[in-house]
Amino acid sequence: MNKTELLQKCCTDAFAGTMTFLETIQNMSTINVRWYSANLIFGMKTHYFDGGETIQVKWPENTPPVKTLPFNADAVVAALRAIQQKQIIYPEFIRQIAEAGVVVYTVHLQGRKANYLGPDGDFYVEPFPQ
Repeated sequence: MNKTELLQKCCTDAFAGTMTFLETIQNMSTINVRWYSANLIFGMKTHYFDGGETIQVKWPENTPPVKTLPFNADAVVAALRAIQQKQIIYPEFIRQIAEAGVVVYTVHLQGRKANYLGPDGDFYVEPFPQ
């Protein structure tokens, strides 16, 4: 499986609820993804590699937010805890963080953290679960 196919599989399986965040990160590590950004407005992820290579993957389902909402870090945290505890799967997570005002999030594999960004520069940083 080439890089693009693996990244597409990670995305498809995440939306289907058959691949967890940590499994996704493990798969991405095997092909040396350094970090990625998920754009909730465009419904796609852009994966970045050390050598400057990028690969974009469109989401299998995309319902972008109709309007930009105020950023609510507490609601972002609640969505994170719900998905970590397997109470929801990825599409519901996306819906909840969009309602919390997130427009983009970035995941940094080597830095082991994710940044959730609002439209006005507000943000929440979540370390990877242990």
